[in-house]
Amino acid sequence: SLDVRDFGIAQAWLLQNYGVRMHTQNVTGLGIVASLLDTFVLFLPRIDGHYNAAIEAQNMQYYNGFTKLQPPVAYRANPGLTGVSEADIYDGDALFVSNMDGMGRTIGIGQGGTPNHVAIFIRDDAGVLHVCEATDPNLTCTPYQEWIGGQNAIGGDVVLAPLRADLRANFNRTAAWAFLNSTVGYSYGYFNFLLGWVDTANDNYPCLPGDYTRCIVWEHAEYLLQFLERLSPAIVTKFAGQALNHRVNATGLPVADVLMRGATVFGYTGGDVTAVPEQDAWVYNTTRYGKPAVGLSNVCSTYVCNVLRHAGAFAGTALAAGVQCTEQTPWNMEALQLWDASRMGAGRPAVCQQRDPGNANCVLCGHTTFHLGPDSNSKPLAAWTGERCGGRGPWYQRNVTSC
Repeated sequence: SLDVRDFGIAQAWLLQNYGVRMHTQNVTGLGIVASLLDTFVLFLPRIDGHYNAAIEAQNMQYYNGFTKLQPPVAYRANPGLTGVSEADIYDGDALFVSNMDGMGRTIGIGQGGTPNHVAIFIRDDAGVLHVCEATDPNLTCTPYQEWIGGQNAIGGDVVLAPLRADLRANFNRTAAWAFLNSTVGYSYGYFNFLLGWVDTANDNYPCLPGDYTRCIVWEHAEYLLQFLERLSPAIVTKFAGQALNHRVNATGLPVADVLMRGATVFGYTGGDVTAVPEQDAWVYNTTRYGKPAVGLSNVCSTYVCNVLRHAGAFAGTALAAGVQCTEQTPWNMEALQLWDASRMGAGRPAVCQQRDPGNANCVLCGHTTFHLGPDSNSKPLAAWTGERCGGRGPWYQRNVTSC
C-alpha cells in the first residue's frame, strides 16, 4: 500500500491524475557508486582550477561517447596560444570556448554542440580589448590578454567568431558599454540555466551510449526535481524553481504545485511547462556583487545576445522584432547567421591558417581540435529563434530553418 498522509494537495493531485511511476536501474548499487565517482573525476579541473591531461582525455571520451557530432574531438597538433594579433579582432566579435572538464562537456552534450561557453569582444575608451562574459560567479569584463592567458593555463579551447560586417557597422560601442556597466557584477544565471536549453517536452534530453535507445525523459526530470526539493529546496529554487514559477505566472510555488497549476490553469501536460520559452522581461531574485538584488538572469549565450542587441547590432534584421535572448544556447548563437564568412576559412589570419589548416575558424588557443558544428552560421535570423529546437543526442538532427 502507498501511504499518502504526508502528501500535499498538489502531490495528491499529481498522483490521482498521473498515477504511480516506477524507475528502474539496470546496474547494481555498487555500479551506481562507481559511476558517480567516475563522474566526479570529470569535474576535478573545474573544482581545483588546474589543467590535467589525464582528466582531459577522460572528458574527450565522455563527450565523444554521448555525441556523434563531426568531426570528433581529438588532440590539436600545435597546442597552446596561436598568437593572433589584436588588430584582427573587432568590437562585437565573439569567441566560443570548449572546456574539457565535466561541466563543459555536460553543457555540450545537453545543448547539442561542441562549445560550452561564448563571450564577446569590446574595447574600452582607452582602446584596451576586453572579453565580456557571463561566467561563474559573476558577469564580468576582463582585459583580453589576461583572459586568454587564463584560458591557456586551464587548457581551454577557444575559437574566434567574427561578427558579420553589416552587423558590426551597426554595433554602437557606447551603447554596449552602457548595458555592460548596468549588468556587470550580477551573479551567473543559474536560475534559467537548465530550462533555457529545454525547448520541447522530451526531445532535448540526452540518450545513453550503446544503442542510444535509452533516453532521459520528462518523467525522470520531474521525479528528480521533487526528490531534490525535499533534500534542499534552495538548490531547486536556484536551478529551476523561479524559472518554473515564471512559466505559470506564479511565485514561490513548490515543483508539484507548479505542475498542478500548469495543468489546471494553462492546460500543460507532461513536460510542456519546461518547454515554455524564457522571456527577457522576467527578473529573478539574484545577487549583485554578492548582495541581494532583483535582475535579469544571464548565462553566457544570453549575455552575448543581449550585448549585441543593446549595441544595436540587430538593427534591420528579424532579430530586432523581439528575439528572446534568454532562450539562446551556445549552439543557437553558433548556428545563427551572425558571423562573417569572409573572415573564416581562407580569410582567417595567416597564423591561424598555418597552425590549424583544417579548421574553418581561427583558433586562439587550445589543446584539442575545436571545430564549430556543420550547422554553424546557417540558421536564418527570426524573432522566434531558439524557442522550439528539439534534437536528441547523439546526432542532434535539427531543422535550423524552423527552430
